[in-house]
Formats: sequence, C-alpha cells, structure tokens
Amino acid sequence: MEELIAKYLADELGAKQRADFESKLIQDEQLSLEFEAYLNAWDLQDKSPGDRFDSNAAWNNVQKQITETPVVEMKKSNFYFLKIAATLLIVAVAGYFVIQKNGETPVINGSTLTVKATTNSSTEAFQLPDGTEVRLNANSKITYDDNFGTTNRNIILRGQADFDVERNETLPFVISAGNGRVEVLGTSFDVAAYPGKVVKVAVTEGRVEFSSTVNEEEKAVLTQGQQAKIDKEGQNLEVSDIKDDNFKGWWTKELNFDNDSFEEIFDVLESTYQVEISYPEAFEKCRWTYQSGPDKSVENLLAQLKASYRNLEYTIKENQIILEGSACAN
Repeated sequence: MEELIAKYLADELGAKQRADFESKLIQDEQLSLEFEAYLNAWDLQDKSPGDRFDSNAAWNNVQKQITETPVVEMKKSNFYFLKIAATLLIVAVAGYFVIQKNGETPVINGSTLTVKATTNSSTEAFQLPDGTEVRLNANSKITYDDNFGTTNRNIILRGQADFDVERNETLPFVISAGNGRVEVLGTSFDVAAYPGKVVKVAVTEGRVEFSSTVNEEEKAVLTQGQQAKIDKEGQNLEVSDIKDDNFKGWWTKELNFDNDSFEEIFDVLESTYQVEISYPEAFEKCRWTYQSGPDKSVENLLAQLKASYRNLEYTIKENQIILEGSACAN
C-alpha cells in the first residue's frame, strides 16, 4: 500500500488505477488516516517550490528496511497498520517515519501533530504557540508539529484562515496551502485554499512571499493592499490590487459588490456562507451591485438578487444553492 500511495501522489498511476485508489480512499478509514498522515508530514518539511515526490527513489531507499519496521497499533480503532515506512518522505528528509494514532493525536517519527479544525458551520479564533493570532473559517483545518515555534514555524492549511503573524526575524512563518506556499516574517493576511479551488492570498499589512509548489517560476512578493491567486493546477499566479474587503466577509458578513460578475460574486458567497452554488454557465458574465444591510443572511442576499433579476429562481437545500433561469434578462 505504501508504494501505491507513493505512485498516486507522484501522479504515476493510470486513470483507472487513480479512480480505484480514490474510491478506496473514501471508503477505507485506515487508508484515509495513513494517507493524511503522509500528506501532513510531507507538507511540514522545509521544501523548495517545485519539489515533487520521487516514488521510485523513495521506494528503493526504504524497501530493504520495511520488513524491519514494527507494526504499530491503531488504538482508536483497534486495528493495525501494515508495516508503515513513509516512502514519500525519504525524498525530503533522507529517512523514514513510523506513523501511529495515539487516541486522537497523530505521531510521526516522535513528533506530535496538532490539528485545529472547524465544522461546516463554525469558525474559531485562537493563538499559535509563537503568539500568532489566527481566525479559522468553517470547514477548515490547520496542522503543525510540536517543534513549531522552536525549530520551525511551518503549518498546513486546508480551507481559509486570517493570520496576524508574530514577527520573528530568524524563523520564517511558512504555510503550505494546496498548490501554494506562503512565507512571511511577521504580517497580517488572509489565505484561502479549499481543495479543488484556486489558492488566494490577500495582504492587509506588511510583506508576503507567495509561490506555486507546482511551477517554481510562479512566485511574487505581495505588499499591503495586494492580493494574488494561483489557479487550480498550480501553473499560473496572478497579482492584483485589493478592491474591497469581501475576503473578510466570512467573519464580518459585510459584502460589497460593484458591478461584479456572478462568477466572482458566487465565489465570495461560497466562502462567506460555506455553501455550494450551482448555476448555468451563461450566468457567469452577468453582473450585480450590492451592499450589505442590517440583514446579512444569505437568504436576504438571494432575495435581493432575485429582485434585481426577476427571471432568476433559486432553491436552498441545506448548504446547497441551485440557481436557474435567464439571469441577465431583468
């Protein structure tokens, strides 16, 4: 299984093999835990943009050792991992890890991983061990190891968070976020990195280095009032000026659209209200102007959108919003 995970992350599987692996990943809790531990441990290593898994080199290095790796009990679920050698991580650290679950806390090569996570309907504010203040959006997660603040300030972000980073000239603060990497010494900024979406950074204070982990040529230094995004494939990075505070909407619920396209608006709404919006492709170029009032609910916003576009219909089912109609015809 270790070799299969290596090849999957190195993008060396055929289409059918990938589909079979992903199906099993959803259904098999043991495989899911093992896979996530690999990802977390890899992301927390110091890597240069563009570093990729070399599954053949990793597997050859560990194959002779794997039969000697002890079987580790999974205490939470009362089953055993197969002999786990972190095949993929040898590339980064020239060694291998034994991964275990101690109750709810993953342990990798003696280092404990701390995970801060939110549900689909909750946000959380907390302080990291180095004094950095974090706001974590719904359906988001931050992971760091027990050396954070002493030998490293590396974290993994899945989802969205706002950071007010405590300054440290000797220990950069590094965020692995999807296909993006953020590095700062001390500043304030917002990062959005939900799976399957573009990675976005908005800087409200100081200086941020933002780069692609897929294409090492794509990198930029952002300063106060600038934002940037990396496409889903990690190939292109675009920098622009921040035109509004909508990136803060997920905690302020204050939104301001000035003749913005539906595509841009719905992207903001999905992040702000943690919903999924489906709509005809023809809606993407339609435009709308709106400013939040006393009622900041998504239901009120949709009602006002329908008042502007009377041929538009919408349905809300839990966290899903379905739009239909000829939206651009008033």
